[in-house]
Amino acid sequence: MGTVKLRNINPLGHVDLALIRREGLVNDEPGTGCLLPGEVFEISEELAGVAPHWRPVSDEDIDPTTGEVYRWLEQRTTPGESDDAAPGVEVRDPGHGLLAQVGNYELAAASDGLEKKTIADLKQYAEDHHIDLGSATSKADILDTIRKG
Repeated sequence: MGTVKLRNINPLGHVDLALIRREGLVNDEPGTGCLLPGEVFEISEELAGVAPHWRPVSDEDIDPTTGEVYRWLEQRTTPGESDDAAPGVEVRDPGHGLLAQVGNYELAAASDGLEKKTIADLKQYAEDHHIDLGSATSKADILDTIRKG
């Protein structure tokens, strides 16, 4: 498994991250002490994890006693692949690892300035770059779709 670069965007600024042995007072030596605001650091893909996202329903999401999606999972209906196709269902995956801590860490490559744009600006950006937003309506889903290309 490889590594990825994440950026500390925690609103607290300086933060300890024991997972990578970055704790304590800020030192003059790079890579020591707590993480600095905006600092980019390298971490394994496993510890970085994935951010919350929508995904298709899988077998693990189905209650075997009822045959339905577990009620505690947030769900949404998606349009069919074509006009005559039946709509599908997606569930909200809460993510895992550091990237599941939305507002604390982000992929370093994800800092493209898009998060500062309004939903209308993002829709225009997608249109200008020929990116199909599909059923994405929230800012987070639109950003995710744009970044996936």
